[in-house]
Amino acid sequence: MDMTTGTQMIQDTHATLVARRAALALRVEEGDPAAVGALEDVEHELLVLELELGLTEERRALAVEARAERSQSEAQRAEEQRRTQLETKLAGLYRDRTRVAHEIDDLAGNLRTAIDTLVGIGRDMYVVTTELGEPRPRLGRLDGLITAAIGARLWPYGGSRLEASLRRPLAELLPLPDPEGRAA
Repeated sequence: MDMTTGTQMIQDTHATLVARRAALALRVEEGDPAAVGALEDVEHELLVLELELGLTEERRALAVEARAERSQSEAQRAEEQRRTQLETKLAGLYRDRTRVAHEIDDLAGNLRTAIDTLVGIGRDMYVVTTELGEPRPRLGRLDGLITAAIGARLWPYGGSRLEASLRRPLAELLPLPDPEGRAA
């Protein structure tokens, strides 16, 4: 039997005992000596019942309070668990970010070395074409082209938003030999 049903039965019994007590009290007032003992018994039952009813109500209130505390505790544990998971994820993201930043630094160093090599080759090509008597100054001035092409690839993180033609492979952007086989 659940608390609600038990409480209802106690309340029904209480109402019956109150009515019986009133009837016995009337009989005692009218001088019925047998009613005195019965009245005392009913009043004793009423006290016990009222105590039990009070305890039932108190237990119900305690159960409601305990349920609320348990719910709050579970919510707090869930929030702590969520927070711990997020902090763990954040720590991993910091590690990933640092690793990738190091990779970018390494790539930037390698890129710088490759650009220096490419610009050096362009200058050497200019020197050779000059020695051949057909100087091609564009071969020695690749800095601007390389800067623009790399900037176009880095946009929106850096560089500038330039026309799509600069987003082609760098080898396609370099000056080609003219149709007669001479370097441009």
